[in-house]
Amino acid sequence: SSSLRLLRRGFRIAQRLQAPIVAVYVASHPLKAHEQGILDADFALCEKLGIPVVTLLGRVSEELIRYARENEITQIVLGHSSRG
Repeated sequence: SSSLRLLRRGFRIAQRLQAPIVAVYVASHPLKAHEQGILDADFALCEKLGIPVVTLLGRVSEELIRYARENEITQIVLGHSSRG
């Protein structure tokens, strides 16, 4: 899936920069069964690659900005769901 490709891309970028990596998931709505399946696969890949996962609650843009500022994040690789 596109989210798995995105995680792999972020992992490669972090390796190239010799920088830490974290996957951030912002829970902004209840997930449907197929969405939960995608998220489970994403979390499994993170575990396999040793990428810590942070789950936040709220509006996606606000939470990502807050997290990035609080943690002095300098590189962000973004993806989005297929929801409209």
